[in-house]
Amino acid sequence: MLKRGKIRLGRIGNIDLLISPFFILWLIPTVLLGQGGLVLALFTMLTLHELSHVAVALAFHCRVAEIELMPMGGVARLEANLPVRPQAEATIALAGPVCSLALAFTCVALFYGLGRYGPQLQFLANVNLSIAFINLIPAMPLDGGRAMRALLSRALGLKKATHLVVSLGKVLSLGLGAMGIVLLQGGQAAGLSYLLAAPYIFLCALAEGKATPYLWMRDMNYKELALQQQGFLPVQTIAVRGDIPLQDVLNRMAPSRYYQILILDRQNAARGVLGEREIGLALSEGMGHIAVARIYQMYAKN
Repeated sequence: MLKRGKIRLGRIGNIDLLISPFFILWLIPTVLLGQGGLVLALFTMLTLHELSHVAVALAFHCRVAEIELMPMGGVARLEANLPVRPQAEATIALAGPVCSLALAFTCVALFYGLGRYGPQLQFLANVNLSIAFINLIPAMPLDGGRAMRALLSRALGLKKATHLVVSLGKVLSLGLGAMGIVLLQGGQAAGLSYLLAAPYIFLCALAEGKATPYLWMRDMNYKELALQQQGFLPVQTIAVRGDIPLQDVLNRMAPSRYYQILILDRQNAARGVLGEREIGLALSEGMGHIAVARIYQMYAKN
């Protein structure tokens, strides 16, 4: 069964398990080389890797909609508009590499403890180490990129942090493509896997960059929930000329802080205040490019 162009294998609890067609293409060179055991190991270890994301997300009371296995790793997607703190997002992202490292060390410990199955355990340890280290690369759409964005968003703002890790993702995809060409020229079929992974990494990084407004809405949901639970939040005010587009203001704002925008006229006199409710309404209708003074007139003035 297909779901948004992905192969749906089934469900784990209430979570859909999807496989990207690129993932299947990515494994073709391995199959051609007669390494079916590697394919099975990759599938199993990547699934365990993604389930660790799910377990930590559930510990933070986050609901996971689906797991998708893809080249170089996978992604456990949280439900849309779910409120998540940046610290929680970083912890959820790093859970996968930590799980893979734990599995690798477990294989080593079993080898020394049992004294048997050396080649098999070494093989599984190497698979898990590869999954862990690849996913720790601080580039989108890998776990390391998600963790870095979450950690940097407070200092740089969400858009700048996203732009940084998305750019690193694009550089990574170019590097993979170049490595694939070099390997193929050297007669190594594994180069085809790199060439297939490269465009997928690039497209995923591009999609993450375009999703920034939706992340803002998710963070606003978190702050709204925090207000309901705590009854108060510190407010940070930004003074902005009325002709500045809302999206430019968002670039200066960091998640987990409650903002209000003080709108100034050309003489720097205050003309009104935009709260996060009005900002959220404007974003939900795709008005990030509209000047803040116009948004104030539309949503807050009355």
